[in-house]
Amino acid sequence: MRIILSLLEKFPDHFKPRQIQKDILNEIENKLQTGYKKIVICAPTGVGKSLVGATVSSYFDSSFTVTASKHLQDQYIKDIPFLKPVKG
Repeated sequence: MRIILSLLEKFPDHFKPRQIQKDILNEIENKLQTGYKKIVICAPTGVGKSLVGATVSSYFDSSFTVTASKHLQDQYIKDIPFLKPVKG
């Protein structure tokens, strides 16, 4: 897979990426360029995995975020305004 734009260029406008988020996005970009199709991120609470996921989904212009926690659903909707909620 060829990355045309940097993933970092798709980071949500109203947020400033922290260094750890830049590092994670760089690693994802490297993996995608070498042919990986599925990537799992394991990182502690507070690192900003949700914004990293939103960045990747924005880059590919399609994705789903699934969580069993209503609290986390509400947090995503509040913190990442361009997400479109579908609850069921």
